[in-house]
Amino acid sequence: GLALITVPLLSLFVAPRLAVPGAIILQLGGIIQLLRPAIPLGDWKAIRWLVVGASVATPVGLVILTLVPEDPMRVAIGGATLIASLVLAFAKNVTISDARTASVGFGMLSGLCNGAAGIPGPPVIVYLLARTRDAATGRASLIIYFSILAVFSGIIAAIAGLVVQETLILAAGMLPGMFAGTAAGAWCFKRFGTTTYRPVVISLLIFVAVAALIKGIIGIVA
Repeated sequence: GLALITVPLLSLFVAPRLAVPGAIILQLGGIIQLLRPAIPLGDWKAIRWLVVGASVATPVGLVILTLVPEDPMRVAIGGATLIASLVLAFAKNVTISDARTASVGFGMLSGLCNGAAGIPGPPVIVYLLARTRDAATGRASLIIYFSILAVFSGIIAAIAGLVVQETLILAAGMLPGMFAGTAAGAWCFKRFGTTTYRPVVISLLIFVAVAALIKGIIGIVA
């Protein structure tokens, strides 16, 4: 969920072309803290096909990122985040097939969102929430998937010329806060499970998404 908050928030202050690769770099930093304990708990059957789908669609999304103007991209980022947040709030009883085609399809949708808006989380979070009822397995699967996708996306973004000096400075300035927030989130998960912090995070996502939508719309009509 890092990019769900980071990209809409950053897009309020910097161009999406900086916010998206900046969020990817931040996700690379989060791997250091979270990946190792997640590996034995992940749903690898789902993960490998999600990665296949995302690998195909991420480059397409990055091409879209270079072509779409800044304010429409802000609207797209805010709208996608708002929809995802509302789905997460009400998708508790939804079930989705665990077939290979479903995993690949949601992976492709995630990759498209990742490349174009830097928010790969919504499709995969909804898919895994509906696929498994075990919070530890779902969380571990998300950590593994996002770790793999962050490495792949970082390479593709660098090749595409999206990782520039301003991006690195932006990410470096946010890394300390990201490390602190990741540690706090891991502590909250162990302490409270999914019962307490989930509503808080979803509320924060909705607030940030609406703010990004408003800024983008004002920029379009101004």
